[in-house]
Amino acid sequence: LAAVKINTIGDRNGQMLHNLLLDRINPKGRPATPLYSLDIQLTEQKANIGIIKDSSATLAQLGSTANYTLYDLKARKALQSGRSRSFTSYNIVQSDFATLSAEKDARERTLRELADDITTKIAVFLNARKQQGS
Repeated sequence: LAAVKINTIGDRNGQMLHNLLLDRINPKGRPATPLYSLDIQLTEQKANIGIIKDSSATLAQLGSTANYTLYDLKARKALQSGRSRSFTSYNIVQSDFATLSAEKDARERTLRELADDITTKIAVFLNARKQQGS
């Protein structure tokens, strides 16, 4: 994993996911001469799912999807592509500040889960590749 360069991911959520991946994949710093490159496209969905009689929402679901591709920089080809998804919910309360805090926490949880899942999938792939002698 230390030979994987994580490319920039657009917007603030992408920046947060990028930093989480750096912590997991490159904990000792970015590779000086990477063998692999990781591209990620991140999307977020939000939906109100708890509706009461006056049509106000009391619960929201936040989902994030990361489509990723791992490239071999030497061969200049894609090695693995995949998708990771994470969903969580949070309460919508009368206090706007509390609701925003809950949404922020939910977003951070989904991004942590995505980072863990992507790291695991890439580690398993690279380990299998190493076992095959590729």
